[in-house]
Amino acid sequence: MGRYISPEIYNKYKQQILDMSLAVQNYVGIEQQRVESCLTDAEMAEKLGLTVAQAREIRTVAFNDLHPADMWLSSDDEKRMKCQRFFKKR
Repeated sequence: MGRYISPEIYNKYKQQILDMSLAVQNYVGIEQQRVESCLTDAEMAEKLGLTVAQAREIRTVAFNDLHPADMWLSSDDEKRMKCQRFFKKR
């Protein structure tokens, strides 16, 4: 398989990859332990029958999908303004 994965594979494994990674962390005291959290790409790939490259690609895209596009744009604007303020002070 090439560098990019198909939408079918992505949609099939997206939630499982997110559940096994640190993308979403929901802890309810000590009564709910996330057994499958914090796995490496290689460990996730082995559990799901994927290649490491596929698991990494799904994880990367899924992390970005957790946030709306306008958040990325406003974040970029904020960074640009902070940079401009920094250099104006010099």
